[in-house]
Amino acid sequence: MLILPDDVITDILSRLPVKPLLRFRCVCKPWLDLIDSPVFIKLHLNKTKKLESHRTLIQQGSAPDIYTVDFDSITKTNIAEVISVPDPFGPVGVVNCCNGLVCVSIPNGSGIAIWNPSTRRHQILPDFDCFPLPTRSKGCRSFCGFEYDVLGDDYKVLVIKQTDSVLQKSFSSEVSVYSLKENSWKQIKPFPYYLKYERSPGVAACGAIHCIVGKTKWCSKQLIAAFDLATEEYRIVPQPKYPSKMDFYLYLETLGGCLSLMWGYRIDYIDVWVLKEYGKQDSWTKITRINASTFSGNSFGFMRTIAYSVSEKELIMEKGMNSMVRYDIEKKSAKNVEIRGERTNPIYSHIYQESLVQLKNGGPTVSQKQVAHHSKKIEKPKKRDKFLSHGFKLVL
Repeated sequence: MLILPDDVITDILSRLPVKPLLRFRCVCKPWLDLIDSPVFIKLHLNKTKKLESHRTLIQQGSAPDIYTVDFDSITKTNIAEVISVPDPFGPVGVVNCCNGLVCVSIPNGSGIAIWNPSTRRHQILPDFDCFPLPTRSKGCRSFCGFEYDVLGDDYKVLVIKQTDSVLQKSFSSEVSVYSLKENSWKQIKPFPYYLKYERSPGVAACGAIHCIVGKTKWCSKQLIAAFDLATEEYRIVPQPKYPSKMDFYLYLETLGGCLSLMWGYRIDYIDVWVLKEYGKQDSWTKITRINASTFSGNSFGFMRTIAYSVSEKELIMEKGMNSMVRYDIEKKSAKNVEIRGERTNPIYSHIYQESLVQLKNGGPTVSQKQVAHHSKKIEKPKKRDKFLSHGFKLVL
């Protein structure tokens, strides 16, 4: 009988999706120890990211449901599957996905949780002064971001609460940072820039969380502010050298792991830029110009990039908050992406790449306040079984 060397077995297993790996933990004790080891988890994650495999779209609608769509076959007809979220959460809003972990906000801004849909593990973050987050109201804004700190080997959540003064001539900011490694919050120095948008999501790239700001409330010039996760310092990211000095449409995203932005005049055109080498202004590269005439009605409405296609010849984009398109970079043409299944509009999509990344406590950790709030749901029998089986399907 042929016995494979341990390094060969490790290499084979590291290329597999999470679902079979979770089953293979039951094969024998050595496999259990291997698959659960931090070294293997990082090896599996790095190969998954390098090969860009096992990718899924996580979509958030206006209803509480969260959907998954197989991204690797996005050019074909797709079916949206509903994910059953853990019981203590209730309806959630997706903040960001990073290395197989999904950061979600709990209803009414009462808390934040980190969840791995592939391993079905979650952790509710402890209470802190930053909760509850302000609701949409005049004079109050909040910002939340989630990203991996490479230097510290840690996952961090950034929360900014900003309030205008009575006469709205100035503003104050409270900034809180959560460390998954320490399972604790801390306050840091105030954010010096004005958040342009209420409840805006943070854009994570290159070890930093980004947002669009102004120097003051009344300053029309839009800037890109970054929070460095390693140094916990703020900075302004230089923008491309636009053909016009006018403040046109500006929207931040990530493409291929790089910070990207969409800039332009929405009734005419939008340019898609990518920062190839982070921190260097001259590395901004214009990928394409998308003309409004490409689409029916000769207008964009709301539009954002999601990711490159598998071939990297197309951009997968959301248009109008209720549809998706494939935009051919060379041919400058667009085709609708057909997704079947009951979904509620508007939709907002995130790229999710499955992983074995573990949470600190390996399962639900609920604060006393949140236990009291959700006690009726938690005490119901067989609810956990429903979470583990009913309706949960990541298309692989």
